[in-house]
Amino acid sequence: MRVLVTGGTGRIGGNLVRVLIDKGHDVRVFALPGDKAAEKVKNMGAEIIEGDLRNLDDCIDAVRGVDAIYHLGAYLPTPFDASYYTRSKAEKTRMLFDVNVGGTFNMLEATALECRDCKRFIFASTDATYPSGRPRDFVIDENTPQQPVGMYAVSKLMGEVMVRGYQREYNIPIVIFRFAFTIGVDNILSKKLPVLMSTSDVWIDRLKSIRNPDENVKKAIKEIEEKAGGEEKLVIPYHPDGWPHKMHICDVRDLVQGLVLGLEREAAVGEAFNLAGPAPFSYEEMIPYLSKAIGMPYFKAVIPLPGTRMEISISKARSILGYRPKYDVFKIIDDALRIQRGEKVEGFVPRGEPAV
Repeated sequence: MRVLVTGGTGRIGGNLVRVLIDKGHDVRVFALPGDKAAEKVKNMGAEIIEGDLRNLDDCIDAVRGVDAIYHLGAYLPTPFDASYYTRSKAEKTRMLFDVNVGGTFNMLEATALECRDCKRFIFASTDATYPSGRPRDFVIDENTPQQPVGMYAVSKLMGEVMVRGYQREYNIPIVIFRFAFTIGVDNILSKKLPVLMSTSDVWIDRLKSIRNPDENVKKAIKEIEEKAGGEEKLVIPYHPDGWPHKMHICDVRDLVQGLVLGLEREAAVGEAFNLAGPAPFSYEEMIPYLSKAIGMPYFKAVIPLPGTRMEISISKARSILGYRPKYDVFKIIDDALRIQRGEKVEGFVPRGEPAV
C-alpha cells in the first residue's frame, strides 16, 4: 500500500515511517522545504514530497496517488522548539490555528478531491482534549466529555470535528487517535521535559514563575529549598489533599504499534481510540525506583498546585485493535539508562541514523 505520512520527519512520524517500510508499504513523507530531518527518512526508503500544510495545492500534490493517509503534521509549541522562545503568545496561537486547523482542512479537502479511493485517513489528536491533565477520580475513556483547555487542545478538537464532517459528507474512512503524553526513550530524563525528572530545581523554578504567589506557594518554595540543602534532588510531589501525583504516558514505540493497527484493522474505521502506555504510574512508586537507578536522593513535598492525577483507558484499543503496549514507566527508565551507556535498545533508532 502507498501511504502518506504528514509530520513524518518528527519523532513519532519517523518511527512510524520506519515500521511501515519494514511492513512492506511504500511511504511518502510530506515535509516542509528545508527540513533537515527529511534526509533521515529518505535514507529509510521513504519518498519525500516538499510542501506546506497551509497550502491546499501542496496538499493535493501530496495525496495524489496514495492509498492511505496518516495526518500527524501539526504545530505544538514545546521547549525543544527554538521558536518557542522567540514567538509571542499571539503568534503561537495563530500558528496553531493556521497549521492544525487550516492544515487539517486542506488535507481533508485534498483527500476528497484527489484521493477518492482512500482506504484510511488517520488523524492524530490528543488526550488534552478531555483534558487529561486535570485531577480525576475516574478513568478517562473515549466517552469522557471533551472540554479542552489551551489552544493546542482546542485546535485538535476542531480537527476531530472536521474529520468527522468529511467522513459523513464524502464517506472517507477515518480513524482518530488521541495520544497520551508521548515521549521518546532517549529524552524521558531531560529536564526540558520534566515528566520523570521531578526535581527540586524543577519545582522551585515552576513555583517561582507564578505571578503574585500566595503564602502557600512561598512556604512550599522555602520547604523544598531547605530539604534540597543546596543540592538537586528528586521530589515525590503531593497534592495539598494528601495524594501523590499520578501520570499516564506513552512510549513512542507503543504509540506506533497503535497507529499501524489503525491501518490494518477494518473495525477501526469511524472510531476514536485513546493510545497510552500499559498503565499509569504514581510518583510515590516511580521516584524511589528512579532514585535507585540514577543515584539521586529524593524527598516528599506538598506542591500547592492543582496537580496531576490521571488514568487513561485503553480498553477500546485493546479489544477492537488488539493493541498491546508493553513499555511501562519502569521499562522506559531501564531503556533510557541503557541508551546512556551506549547499549542497543529494542525498537529505538538514534536521531540522525538510518533505520536498521
